[in-house]
Amino acid sequence: MRYGNPDLLVPLVVVLTLAASSALAQGPAYGLGRAPTDEEVSAWGIIVGPSGQDLPPGGGTAAEGAGIYAEKCAYCHGPTGAEPFMSRRREQPYTPEMYCCFPAPLVGGESSLTTLIPVKSVGAYWASATTLWDYIARGMPPNENYRNTRGGYAFAERVNAQGPLSDDDVYALTAFILFQNGLVAERDVMNAESLPRVEMPGRDVMIPADPNEWYPRPQVDPHVSPNSRR
Repeated sequence: MRYGNPDLLVPLVVVLTLAASSALAQGPAYGLGRAPTDEEVSAWGIIVGPSGQDLPPGGGTAAEGAGIYAEKCAYCHGPTGAEPFMSRRREQPYTPEMYCCFPAPLVGGESSLTTLIPVKSVGAYWASATTLWDYIARGMPPNENYRNTRGGYAFAERVNAQGPLSDDDVYALTAFILFQNGLVAERDVMNAESLPRVEMPGRDVMIPADPNEWYPRPQVDPHVSPNSRR
């Protein structure tokens, strides 16, 4: 048994939606917050895309980054970057089967790209070297909220007491990790010009960030099935 007129359902929904929108628009203003200044917006705009066009001035080499890595990164990522992240068994080499327990290492795994369980390391899986710079600049070293059961919180306090990484530090660390993966030479300077040109092994296995690269040929009219309703 059916009740009511279904033809009235759509107009009723529209009326209720408009009424709710009007009520929200006329709601009280609490006077909280303010519009951000241009300087604040600029300070927050630190995301660097695959093109690298937003990379800042500066530069660094793997030789310069080795000391920074040993001081601020090796505690979690191991002395070479090829070790399992935060693993007590540092002498055990990383294998794809360990992915269930430990995040991928920074180094190694190139031969795993054609397997069912590719190692998502920087040297094997990442499509862009500029993404590495971006991640280090925004997320490393761990901040005061970083906690784990293996002393990471105390380590984070010690590292952050030394101050944040400079842009040159980030370039040097990026160069060191790329060098450990055999992608750049130890004395190659990584900067806003050279870093986007580094060819990453994972570049060809990822969908390009720029949609224009998806369709190098002119698009054709979409196919319409003969069985589709007109």
